[in-house]
Amino acid sequence: DNHSLADSLFASTEKKYNDLKHLTKDIADRRTVLTEIKYGDAWYVPAANSYMAHLLKDAGANYFLGNKNETGSSPKSFEFVYHAAKDCDVWLNLYNLNTKRELLEYDNRYALFNAYQKNELYNNNYNQNDKGYSDYWETGITNPDEVLADVIYILYPNLLPNHHFKYYKKLN
Repeated sequence: DNHSLADSLFASTEKKYNDLKHLTKDIADRRTVLTEIKYGDAWYVPAANSYMAHLLKDAGANYFLGNKNETGSSPKSFEFVYHAAKDCDVWLNLYNLNTKRELLEYDNRYALFNAYQKNELYNNNYNQNDKGYSDYWETGITNPDEVLADVIYILYPNLLPNHHFKYYKKLN
């Protein structure tokens, strides 16, 4: 029946997710991650107890916001984020951008971030429709194991040497 099929699919996804999470448990030198860009006056970063922060932790990352017990997104100033995240190794989830040039068109101060300078910018828009919307928002939520695999591959490609991106791509 449908209920059994749903349970089976969930269990399979959960097992794949946990197997991937297990790959990162012994990483000593964890890469640091910054997410999002500023909209208007505020930089809405996922709070330390959000889905995205948990995903990053499961991928073996150190999330720049640390261990504050907030959920959802919290608005921060550019200055707050710059001070906290300027040295981060990797920058993820850059709105709907495809290039570093587009990022600087929003704010040229983004070039001051280490992840920008080291070319470690990845966006979750590998597959886009003709309006520029990413498949990540449609199917990523039901395939957290595939999202996790992409993020692990970004951070530690040696852990998944045969991986091919499903949701993420590197900004040029």
